[in-house]
Amino acid sequence: MLKKTITFVICLCILMESMPLTVLAKDSFIENTHDSINEEIIDSDILDLSSITAVSPNNVNDMLAQSRFSSRTGHGFAAERGNNLADKIKGKNTRVVGDNNIKNGADRLIINRDGTRIYIQDKYYADAKSSINACFDDSGAFRYVDGDGNPMLIEVPSDQYAEAVECMKAKIIEGKIPGITDPEEANTLVKKGALSYKQARNLAKAGTIESLTYDSVNGTVNATCAFGISALINYTVLRINGEERGDAVKGAAEEGFKTGVVVFGTSIVAGQLSKTGAMKVFEPSSEALVKLLGDDFAKALIKSTGEKVVETGAESATQSLTKNAARVLRSQALVAALTTVAFSVPDAVDMFRGRISKQQFVKNFAVTAVAVVGGLAGDVAGAAIGELLVPGVGAVPGAIVMSIISGTVSGLVADKISDYIVDDDAYEMYDIIQDKFAQLCDDYIINEYEANNIVDALSDRLDDDAFKDMYQSKDRQAYAEQLLMPLFENEVAKREGIDAPSEEEMREALLEQLDGIVYIH
Repeated sequence: MLKKTITFVICLCILMESMPLTVLAKDSFIENTHDSINEEIIDSDILDLSSITAVSPNNVNDMLAQSRFSSRTGHGFAAERGNNLADKIKGKNTRVVGDNNIKNGADRLIINRDGTRIYIQDKYYADAKSSINACFDDSGAFRYVDGDGNPMLIEVPSDQYAEAVECMKAKIIEGKIPGITDPEEANTLVKKGALSYKQARNLAKAGTIESLTYDSVNGTVNATCAFGISALINYTVLRINGEERGDAVKGAAEEGFKTGVVVFGTSIVAGQLSKTGAMKVFEPSSEALVKLLGDDFAKALIKSTGEKVVETGAESATQSLTKNAARVLRSQALVAALTTVAFSVPDAVDMFRGRISKQQFVKNFAVTAVAVVGGLAGDVAGAAIGELLVPGVGAVPGAIVMSIISGTVSGLVADKISDYIVDDDAYEMYDIIQDKFAQLCDDYIINEYEANNIVDALSDRLDDDAFKDMYQSKDRQAYAEQLLMPLFENEVAKREGIDAPSEEEMREALLEQLDGIVYIH
């Protein structure tokens, strides 16, 4: 029910920003088409950007998790995430819970279909003996038991499993595991991880096959989510704008795929950068900014990722709040930068190919950046509002809805403001098409009905690519004529043939008109 409600609100908000395209007419050719077709292009891009910002929390969460990989024991965190992802692929309901930093708490949790829970502790040390010994404290007592006093599963590197089982058997014989006396139970107490020790270490590094594979799988999940949101919204808007169902489905799928590709690419790049430790350079500045904006902002920032905030007045907790919020802020900033760059790559290519002007590129880049930043700001605000309305579960849905609304509105406002600074290249092309259209109307003696038919046919051909091709062409006047001439000739060909009147018909018409005025012999 919650998902359906979120979907409805998203669509409703987007539809409020959408307007059906106006039917073109000869007498108001330029007035009706300037805004209509340009609006269609802008709506599509901004909707895609809004869909991307809606899933940006997933990217941010991935970066936050992987930022720990660059620490001295980062391969342990990598093992948790890698094994968790492997279980997810197998269809298990699993999650990483070790980020709560509870002493002797579980690293992972698997929830079975019958509701039972399996708590897992990952131990990835250089050899099997060290991995098992790390499960016991200095007095030799077993450290990891669940709330019912049952021992947790110990997950070890796949290449250490056999030896780790033997080490655990020895511990059981020594009476080190409470409630377990049969050494053979070591086979079920020790879990074989999906990763070897070497693979876990490689997963924690940038540029390795393991880390690229991990980021690719995460990117696929994020891209699929973005595809669904983008396709749904674009389909709804296309239907409202009068598109047939089949055409709307195709258009929505195309836009959804484009959005998914951008999200997939940014997920991989963000994941790789998070493993380098480069973000640590921005720790002082990000922490200073969080302190300046206050604890409420810091809490909203953390809640936007789905994490809970520990409410306490302790100084250490305040410092932890600042550090955690600063980590989120750095991750969001990097995701925003990568998204803006990735979405602007096609425009950059078009600029270098001469298909758009530099001014158009700068304008598009600015609108993209504003929409992305606006979406991320809405993400934080939505988390705060959602948590206020539905404590405990409202933060993430609120973040998603508000990121789409804020991203869409920000992009539209930025585009409208930029129109006062510089016109789109499409306007210049339209001026040429309008002049050529008027000239051909006179040449072919086009009536209003025929003009409307020609403009209807023209509106199907005028899209973003057509304007870019026209801008790139050496002779734009000739391009406009080649675009319009077939439409005029096709319409004129529909005219019925006209037979010239005979001399007798003309004589009788004149007699009728001049009867009583002039006597004709």
